[in-house]
Amino acid sequence: MPMEPVELAVAVGWVRLALWALILWSGVQLGAGLYEHRVVIPLWSVSPAPDTLGHRLADSGHTGSSMRFWPFVSPVVFLLAVLNAVLAWRHTGPAQPWWLFSSVLFIVESIATYAYFVPTMLSFMHRADTYTTEQLTRAVSRWCSLSTLRLWAAIPAWLAAVKAVTLLGGRDGWRL
Repeated sequence: MPMEPVELAVAVGWVRLALWALILWSGVQLGAGLYEHRVVIPLWSVSPAPDTLGHRLADSGHTGSSMRFWPFVSPVVFLLAVLNAVLAWRHTGPAQPWWLFSSVLFIVESIATYAYFVPTMLSFMHRADTYTTEQLTRAVSRWCSLSTLRLWAAIPAWLAAVKAVTLLGGRDGWRL
């Protein structure tokens, strides 16, 4: 049974709100990631040593943000990306490919974050002394390189979400 015009307008409004929430939260995440890459990571990643890396992470502020910022932002972006992937899948208009691309890329980024970046960073913070200098140097270099790649992947994901919201118009394309 088709929705009444008022019901459809309300539903479309909530859907747009979900996409705007993804744009906002992922924008905060992207901005913080850019700041970390330009300012924070260089403070601890140059010449890492097993006996000092934990202190350098704390002194740079990376440990603090890992415990007080990222655990509150990253899960929200992941959940919003999943919600938006479902909503985009159900949409048939011109926004769908942009919306799906954005949502799926944010989901992949989140999975990579929880599967690799978080556990590796925790080992740097709490167990750096279990690495040899060579192992730690390689691990930090790999983490930084992959983190840069992750950041570069977030930029087109965010831009695609912005493009999608500009293409959401009227009531066409909605299967609610």
